[in-house]
Amino acid sequence: MYDKVSLGIRGDLNLLKKHMAQNSDCSRHTSFFESDKKDEPNTVEVKIKNKPELLDSFLNILAEYIIERYEPQMAERIISEDYSYLSPAQKRVVMRSLSDLNDDEKIGYYPRKQAIFISLCEYVKSESDMLLEGFVSFRLKEYENLLRMAIHQLAEKSITQQEYNDFINLLKYFVNIQTSRPKLVHVIVLSDGSYELISEKKENITKKLMSDFVDIDDLPDNINYDDLLISMLITLAPKSVVVHNAKLIKNKELFKTIDLVFDKNMIYCSGCEMCKAINEVK
Repeated sequence: MYDKVSLGIRGDLNLLKKHMAQNSDCSRHTSFFESDKKDEPNTVEVKIKNKPELLDSFLNILAEYIIERYEPQMAERIISEDYSYLSPAQKRVVMRSLSDLNDDEKIGYYPRKQAIFISLCEYVKSESDMLLEGFVSFRLKEYENLLRMAIHQLAEKSITQQEYNDFINLLKYFVNIQTSRPKLVHVIVLSDGSYELISEKKENITKKLMSDFVDIDDLPDNINYDDLLISMLITLAPKSVVVHNAKLIKNKELFKTIDLVFDKNMIYCSGCEMCKAINEVK
């Protein structure tokens, strides 16, 4: 076992000192030497003679420091390499969202930190001197793989969200270009997963609207009532939507989408004569 471990580090030592201060025993056995020359790294020495447990403590602290100090620039590089087609706004969202995965058991903060710690342990088995920048650049392949996986997940989520936003905007466009729009339409949610549309004049207009999309006399067994509802509402283009029997809704995301398309002009009825009448019939 070495008597000491020496770490060469470029730049300000204050951040590492802050991390070291969290472990008083490790901090007492650590010395910082700032170089007088700009082209030479500063030095951090940890005396571990007769205290092998200090090495684990130091490497654990160093792993945390590496994440705080180097992960942002590594993430930016990965995004630039793998997702150059993302907009600047999407790239910023991915960067800001890394912390959302902190608790992920496979690619979160702890697995990434553990990957760095293991790489550090492997290194100090044969070397007592380390230049940190070189180590970060060439010895953290497993950590970089985990970081890349996290960024991939966040980038795909961002892309999916952008596609969803584009879809919503397209539907809103189709609704807003309609020149004649009824004030409102009632949507009755039925227990079998289908829907009925009632006009402002309390007329059932479901079959009339459905006939534009399916053969109402021979409905297919695999009919998707959710898609059909969206299509009928876009065709009708009401200014607001009143939903009845909301407790029977199975696809909540569908109704969130409808609410967005109609500029959040969707109202959930808490119980009315129409709901009562429909439930009595059904």
